Amino acid sequence: MPLSGPMVREKAKRLYAYFKEPDGSFSGECTDGGFQASEGWFNKFKVRQSLHNIKIIGEAASADTAAAGRYPEEFANLVADGEYKPEQVFNADETALFWKRMPNKTFISKSEKSAPGFKAAKDRVTLLLCFNASGDCVIKPLMLYRSFNPRGFKKSKQGQPASVLAC
Repeated sequence: MPLSGPMVREKAKRLYAYFKEPDGSFSGECTDGGFQASEGWFNKFKVRQSLHNIKIIGEAASADTAAAGRYPEEFANLVADGEYKPEQVFNADETALFWKRMPNKTFISKSEKSAPGFKAAKDRVTLLLCFNASGDCVIKPLMLYRSFNPRGFKKSKQGQPASVLAC
């Protein structure tokens, strides 16, 4: 499981409170002004335990940076040639919001080169955001959770639509 600094600090506070109470009960807070698991404590903890931060999930994105650099000028020329007003130029884009995503970095010992693999939760919603160039017309965001007819099941081997098979 990936670990982040705030997760380690919260667990340290809980362990402190657990071992401080004689009966093992835990109220959830350190109220005596004692151990606070501050950022400085965490930095020293990382040094003492020889921990370092690595990225455990990554994707190499290949994009045409030259085309992306030319696009703003080409688009401005297209708008000028068509004599469009800013109120007529809309931008819509879809994006994914991973609402159960785990951190993509973790702390491991310096002697280890990589973290053991795990399958991250990929529960996501798709958002469609749209607005015009003047900013006076912002369309209410559209949110999709799961598709009723996923693209992967567009047609089955029997030739029936996916909606019949998915039910």
